[in-house]
Amino acid sequence: MDVFWRNKKETLDPLKLNCDVLRMIRRIWIFAGSNYINLLEFDEPQRNIFLIRMQKRVPTDEWGTLNNFKNEPYWKLLKKYNYFFITNKNNL
Repeated sequence: MDVFWRNKKETLDPLKLNCDVLRMIRRIWIFAGSNYINLLEFDEPQRNIFLIRMQKRVPTDEWGTLNNFKNEPYWKLLKKYNYFFITNKNNL
């Protein structure tokens, strides 16, 4: 069964699914998955190195949002969304 949005803006805006932090969480997990990187096992130095490397993949105007994940509360939030961790795109 396929799902189609009648009006994407009407759906995403009220649910806040497209806010900067959630968009960045999706981007981080998809990048990690495509590179077989398990963020759940990272300690703070590994996390910071990963985020610095992620900057190459993120537009400069989004670096502020990305840098939030250097802080523990944001990193914990990121780990709660680990279902975005997809390592084999052929299974989609």
